Amino acid sequence: MESEALPPHVVRTAPGHYEATLPGGILRMSMRKEELPLPEICDFALRHNARRRFLFVSKVLGRHMPTRPVAMQDVASRLADKISIDPADGPVLFVGMAETATTLAQAVYAAWCRGEGRGST
Repeated sequence: MESEALPPHVVRTAPGHYEATLPGGILRMSMRKEELPLPEICDFALRHNARRRFLFVSKVLGRHMPTRPVAMQDVASRLADKISIDPADGPVLFVGMAETATTLAQAVYAAWCRGEGRGST
């Protein structure tokens, strides 16, 4: 994925630590491990919901923000490579909760099936 500048409302306070200033307040995030910089894969938006005033907006799924297909394929492949189960051990189920996550689950499943020695459908 290409490296891009941080949006003006997001600051990196330390490696793996970010603050996003939104009209509803400041969202502070801390990553234990960051393979890709968080601002490269998502942005943040305000929600009109008292319980959760923010929303993570994917930059790689192409649902709310335009993206290059190669960006989604890269993320899906990275996630699929982390799945260490042999299909011969039993069925494997990929689940995405909510409409955007179903796209991600399908992409990870497709990448997983393309992987060396994995099942086909």
